[in-house]
Amino acid sequence: MAGRISLAVMAEVSHEESKTKRDRIRIAHDRISGNGGFKGRAPWGLVTSGPKYAKDLVPTDLAREVVPAAYRMCADGASMSQIAVYLEAETGRKWWEKTVAGMIRNPAYRGSYCDETGREVYRLPESSRLVDAALWKRANASLDVRPKRGQWNPEGRAMLASVAHCLTCGSPMYRIICGSGNQARVAYYRCAGRGPQRKGCGNMVRCDVLDGIVSARMSGDKRDIMRDVLVPGHDHSAEIEEIRFEIRQLALRDLSDDEMDAELARLRAERDRLAALPAVADEWTQEPTGETYAGKWERLTGAGRGNWLRESGIRIWARRDDDAEDGVAMLWSYRATDQEDPHLGLAQMA
Repeated sequence: MAGRISLAVMAEVSHEESKTKRDRIRIAHDRISGNGGFKGRAPWGLVTSGPKYAKDLVPTDLAREVVPAAYRMCADGASMSQIAVYLEAETGRKWWEKTVAGMIRNPAYRGSYCDETGREVYRLPESSRLVDAALWKRANASLDVRPKRGQWNPEGRAMLASVAHCLTCGSPMYRIICGSGNQARVAYYRCAGRGPQRKGCGNMVRCDVLDGIVSARMSGDKRDIMRDVLVPGHDHSAEIEEIRFEIRQLALRDLSDDEMDAELARLRAERDRLAALPAVADEWTQEPTGETYAGKWERLTGAGRGNWLRESGIRIWARRDDDAEDGVAMLWSYRATDQEDPHLGLAQMA
């Protein structure tokens, strides 16, 4: 009986200690909230700084450099693995694609630390925001439209995958392997058609022939490679997006009807005022890179050549034509120089 009594007393003491500890934590959290301070787990690149019960999230010097660059890469179409490689090189730690995607999705980097329901619980100081609302939105929009695909071996990809298109109907052409039994197996680029129930037009060109033609043309192209250079304009898209975010947050705030109406009217008026201000659009210009197509082509090998064709936006349209040189009729498009119009060529061929 004495042992049972001791256990009961110890359990009651532990319960009271836990209750006291919870009360202390609740009091501390209420004090932090009253001071507008941060409580929670800081995302990567952000650390707490400031007096007790009133700490703010501030970025490290490394985060100020690499986080905006990662968002720009995502907005420009870079894959999560490419961004992970960049972050590993800059930070010296391992990054996984899922971790990179989580960073892009995290609104804390644009200044809003949210709980698991998406409600903002802390607003970062203006000087601690690593990306503006417009860049955050562009990066996340780019992430939303990406297809879900499994793993694949980039070394085994056809050189002209996503580059070759059918000159007859304009559809993409993909590599297939023909031949069975004792027949020699031959790789072709075949028209795949378009749409959900697509059906190709039957156009097929041998992979080795088309790859050889492209390689010969690139090796003999002595023109400078041009690159697009953005001359930024100025508008108020970042401020407008910030106001839209605040409007979405109103429903999660504990406001009376009058307060809700007044705050919504104020935000809408500010949004409309900013939208009415004059803006200067971004402008793209071109400048030479100092390298020729031939020089670039000779410097690349293997899968690097196909990757460069895709990244450069170079497109070719081809079909088998026994009367043409090498048995293939072709049109080219250099996105960087825009010297040829494939759509005009397709219209004339039709």
